[in-house]
Amino acid sequence: MRTPDRGSTTGAASWTDDEPARRLPEGRAQRVNPPLSAIFDTKSIAYNVRLVLSCIKCCIKKLV
Repeated sequence: MRTPDRGSTTGAASWTDDEPARRLPEGRAQRVNPPLSAIFDTKSIAYNVRLVLSCIKCCIKKLV
């Protein structure tokens, strides 16, 4: 009687190996995302608002 080819049935299945878990980096990642406070810095927001307002003001002058 022919047995189907399923690999070795005597050992643990390959998907139960914990080898990938051993290859994970240890400790904290070297590069981390900046906190939201750095993205929404109040000084840069104030600068951007002034820049946009001056551009709008300039565009209105061109239309008039």
